[in-house]
Amino acid sequence: MRKRDITKQQILETALALFTEKGIQKNSVDEIVKKSGVAKGTFFYHFSQNDQLIYEIINMAFEGYFKIPEQLAADKQLKAPEKMEQVLINLFSAYKAPMNLEQIFQLGLPIYNLSSL
Repeated sequence: MRKRDITKQQILETALALFTEKGIQKNSVDEIVKKSGVAKGTFFYHFSQNDQLIYEIINMAFEGYFKIPEQLAADKQLKAPEKMEQVLINLFSAYKAPMNLEQIFQLGLPIYNLSSL
């Protein structure tokens, strides 16, 4: 993994931890950069707008949500009915959203095409 990717991931993880601890609206970019140990310019290099960070966190949550079902679907040792059962079990019971995911959606932020982020 490249250094800039590691830095971006560090910012995302720090922001998620702060959002979970204090809520989204009670945190600032200054707090996120201080706690993650990066410069403010580095933050804005990775996230051109503050709300882009929130969308990245949402995207991470959904990537995690679909990771296990993708792995199950690719498992050659399971037959189709077993795959379907395991995928459905995972999708409906195994997902645990970040604590503030609902709050993120309630912010009323502009809609972005997540694939372009």
